[in-house]
Amino acid sequence: GQNRTAKEKVDETERGYSEIIKTYKKHLNQKNFSEWVKLLSDDSISRYEISHEEVLARYQTIFSGLGVTNLCIEDEKFVKENNEEDDYEQGVFTYNLLIDTQHGSFKVKKYTAIIKQVEDE
Repeated sequence: GQNRTAKEKVDETERGYSEIIKTYKKHLNQKNFSEWVKLLSDDSISRYEISHEEVLARYQTIFSGLGVTNLCIEDEKFVKENNEEDDYEQGVFTYNLLIDTQHGSFKVKKYTAIIKQVEDE
């Protein structure tokens, strides 16, 4: 619908952020890296000069090698900000990851996921 009010657009954007974060957390918590990696943009992956498949392989190798029994997102925060450079709004989702393994637990601090709004064509 082209004729949405500003409030409807804001509500839709809020729901969009909320759904993306919920899906991101679900896949990560379930160690479902093949679905989780699909949420990563080509831009974010290409910065590291690797492919989605290579990211998937790395995560599967690292987490199975550690004998991870549970992943839990903690201390999460979400803020919206304007990307001045490219003139769009983005969401910034930060969290710590609590990792339980067969050998004990540890926390990896300060992961950041940038959520960009993509306009419908």
